[in-house]
Amino acid sequence: MKKYNIKNPFLTKIIRRDLISKKGSVKNTYHIVLNITGSNIVYKTGDSVAILPENCPVLVKKTIQALRSKEDNLIIDPRSKVKMSLKDFLTKKIDIRKIPLSLLHILSKENPKLKPLLEDVNSLTQCELWDIFKDFHYTTSLQSICNELIPLSYRFYSIASSQKDNPNEIHIIVVEVTYFSNNDERKGVTSHFLCSRAKENETQIPIYIHNSKYFTLPQDPNVPIIMIGPGTGIAPFRSFLHDRLAINANGKNWLFFGECNRSTDFYFEDFITKLTKTKFLKLNTAFSRDQKEKIYVQHKILENSKELWQWIKEGSFIFICGASSMAKEVEKALILVISKEDNISYSDAQRYLSNLRKEKRYVKDVY
Repeated sequence: MKKYNIKNPFLTKIIRRDLISKKGSVKNTYHIVLNITGSNIVYKTGDSVAILPENCPVLVKKTIQALRSKEDNLIIDPRSKVKMSLKDFLTKKIDIRKIPLSLLHILSKENPKLKPLLEDVNSLTQCELWDIFKDFHYTTSLQSICNELIPLSYRFYSIASSQKDNPNEIHIIVVEVTYFSNNDERKGVTSHFLCSRAKENETQIPIYIHNSKYFTLPQDPNVPIIMIGPGTGIAPFRSFLHDRLAINANGKNWLFFGECNRSTDFYFEDFITKLTKTKFLKLNTAFSRDQKEKIYVQHKILENSKELWQWIKEGSFIFICGASSMAKEVEKALILVISKEDNISYSDAQRYLSNLRKEKRYVKDVY
């Protein structure tokens, strides 16, 4: 079986892209389906897919203009040593949103105005490569500049499908990132590529599978699972549920899901609601902006303290997926549940949760 990896990716295409956030949402969230027919790729629940994007043509053009150069100027890729056009290099090889410190050191010798950036590294997150070239002409050679640039890297997305019922597809959930900085609209490199620019059934996208060692369904399908995944953190749990449905697993399933508004951001509502009606899934939701007081998944955990503790005593696996800030608050809530329901101290509850982690019954996939 052919093994795909960072040096030898599989070239996939998007076969379907659906907007799953509704009109009025504060964000655009997409359900994207990738075609892996003929690849012999095998993945399991909890795995991620690594995706290599291309930079936005508008941003590439801006950068070339700021460099006072031309698209067809030839440079040598410092890593592969292959000669290519500047346009191809900026599009496919480097992250033009990131400014390396090594390049700043070189350019600041010509332009003292860049020195404050060296003293305040955090300010670099507000800039893209073209920002430091647009108002100043450097004598540093184009090749020397290219030699310092940061390579474009793969981005990882939790797989939201089960290969048991989608053998030739990989599903992912992507929020299209846009923000303003220095009076310019900025866009996430990979999210903009996947959600807007890559053409369905046409654009080739390099991918490979990043295997998860412990963030996966327990081998015994009778074991209960507790899934805590607000926002796009629901992705692997959609995979878990599809997988268990495919084998008619008897294990109990409990999902804590949260987002901004129920009316616009309840991803896969029909699918999830159907599972709750058939008693296949227990569900608690937290839509933070549907009321004056913000409510998050950690609040729902505390509200269900007694039953949650019962599930834990029954041998449940606990999974958390999503932002690290959320995961910290959820962990505090879980410790409070254990402390209250087992009538032990907070520190003893911490040790209890730590033991669950050692047993691989408490697993996180956070970013």
